[in-house]
Parts: sequence; structure tokens; C-alpha cells
Amino acid sequence: MMALAGAIYVDPPEPPGKCFGEGMLNAEMTLAWMTMGFFFFSTLASVVFYMDIDGIPPKLLLQHLWDSQILYSLPTLAVALGIFMTALAYGIDIGERGGCKFFIFGVIAAPCFVGAIVVLWLVCWHRRKSCLRKITLVQEVVQLRRRRRKPKV
Repeated sequence: MMALAGAIYVDPPEPPGKCFGEGMLNAEMTLAWMTMGFFFFSTLASVVFYMDIDGIPPKLLLQHLWDSQILYSLPTLAVALGIFMTALAYGIDIGERGGCKFFIFGVIAAPCFVGAIVVLWLVCWHRRKSCLRKITLVQEVVQLRRRRRKPKV
């Protein structure tokens, strides 16, 4: 993803662009730069988090991860923002290279790519939630069977 953002950063459309001009080219470069920053943050944060859990005893690891849920989800958020900004920068890039007709297409199509990822994430989330419910039900059934088997004293 960082290479995609870098591609439009190092090879921008020729000034003044074919649709909105210099201001839109500056917006595109800013989005590309921010995109690379989000991906860079995500990569380095993952390394830092790996170092954070190194040495934690296995018995305490799950508790540590549970207590740090929000902190450990920051790289995922950074990647999501980076993907959205990459798509938006490419939408602007298409318009500034090909003209205003392509700009409209690019700005409409760019969020659709991100929307497809969000839909995929929601499907996975729903399936995971359903699976966890089934696991909980199976655990409850197993516990009920164990209780029935115990002899009464």
C-alpha cells in the first residue's frame, strides 16, 4: 500500500492538472504523504507492540492484551485510514490526469473500494460473532452435562 501511495507522490500529474488545478494537486500530494505516514506508523507500531509482549509470562499475556485492546487496535485504524486516503488520492489523481469527467468517476469509485473492504469486515465480524455464540452454547451444554453426571452425596 505504501508503494501505491508513493507512486502518485513521486510521479504526480503535470501542473496545473486538467480539472481543478494547482490546489487539487497539492491536496493529492498531502493525501499521499499522509497515507505513507499512516502505513509507516502501522508498521512501526506493530514492531513496538511485539517488543511490548516479549517477555510477558504466558499466564499474564491474555490479561495484558485484554487491558491494551484500544492501544493494540491503533495499527488497524492507521491502515484503514491509509487505505481510505490512498483511494481518495487516486480518485483525485485520475481526474487531474484525465480531466473532470474522470475526476467524478474517481471520487465516486474511490470510496467504493473502501466500502467493499468495510462490507467484508462487517461480514467477517458477523460470522465471528455467530461462531462465538455457538462456542458459548456448546460450553454451556457441556457444563450442564457435567453437572448431571455428578453423583449426589
